[in-house]
Amino acid sequence: MLMEEEQQNKDKEKERREEELKREIRKQEKHQRETRDKMRREQETLRHEIKGMRQEKENVKKEKEKLQIKYDTEREILMNRIENDRGKREEEYKTLMKEREDLQSKHEAEEKMKILMEKLNREREEMMKKHEEEKERMKIMMEKERQNQDKDRKRRED
Repeated sequence: MLMEEEQQNKDKEKERREEELKREIRKQEKHQRETRDKMRREQETLRHEIKGMRQEKENVKKEKEKLQIKYDTEREILMNRIENDRGKREEEYKTLMKEREDLQSKHEAEEKMKILMEKLNREREEMMKKHEEEKERMKIMMEKERQNQDKDRKRRED
C-alpha cells in the first residue's frame, strides 16, 4: 500500500507536472499566436503605410509635373510677351526715326524753299528796279525824243 500510495503520488506529481507543462505549452502557444497576430497586424499596418507613402509620392510627383508644366507655360507666355513688346518698341523706334527723318527733310526743304524765295524776291526786286530804271530811261528818252521832235518842228517852222 505504501508503494501504491507512493506510486499514486508519483503519478499525481507526474500528472500535475504534465498539466503544468501543458498549461505552459498552451500559454506559450497562446503567446506565440498573439505575437504572430500582432506581427501580422503590424505588417498589415506597415503595408498600408507603405502603400500610403507610395501614393503620396505619386501624388507629389504628379503635382510637381503639373507645376512644371504651369511654370513652363507661364514662362513661355512671358517670353512671348517680352518678345512682342520688344518688336513693338523696335517698330515704334523705326516709325519715330522715319518721322524724324521726314521732319528733318521737310525742314531742310522748307529752308531751301525759304532761301529760294528770298533769292526770287531779290531777283524780282532787282527786275522791278531795272524795270523802273528802264521805264525812267524810256521816259527820259521819250522826253528827249519829244524835245528833239519839237526842235525839229521848230526848225522846220523857222
